Amino acid sequence: MYALLSLLLLPLAALAHQHHDEQPSDKPLTWAETHLRSEHHIYNYDAGAFFSLHDFDASGRLSQSELLRTYEAPPERADEIWMTLKKLIVPNNVGTDAITRQEWMEWSARGGVLPDLGTGVGHHGDAEYEYEIHHFEKFHQDSDGDDEMIHPEDIEHFKHHDEEDAEEARQALLEKMAVNVANIPMKFRVQGK
Repeated sequence: MYALLSLLLLPLAALAHQHHDEQPSDKPLTWAETHLRSEHHIYNYDAGAFFSLHDFDASGRLSQSELLRTYEAPPERADEIWMTLKKLIVPNNVGTDAITRQEWMEWSARGGVLPDLGTGVGHHGDAEYEYEIHHFEKFHQDSDGDDEMIHPEDIEHFKHHDEEDAEEARQALLEKMAVNVANIPMKFRVQGK
């Protein structure tokens, strides 16, 4: 009896382990939905929220630099990607230097979907954020000790922190010196005989 009940409840248990906003779906995710899941842990697409999250300067406009940052566009493809997005979102105003919130919302209401332009999921955080969201959250727990941080990503991450700490210590030592000889140009130094 308990075995039968357990089998009947198994699908419910599986659903309980999904993110609370995540809905099972057979349709493939759009680029924006994939981006929101990967970069922001947001499991339901909302055009207004997407705009606000990527309007980094809160100007009410998505500028070229903001959209390129969102897509993590390589510099050699920046103009191509910007023109593609402008033609898609504001085809009658391709001379614009930004896309307004109103233009974005009207385009979205007409069924506009950001295309996958082959740049990946679009990372746009700093190195610390990217390490946390794409490595630590997937492979570690807050309680993990140093002996469990053994992946190449962990080693690179902590090496970077060690380098920053060493530079801070070097800078603090230099600031304690009355005169930092290294800052005196050679032509002003007394040369040995």
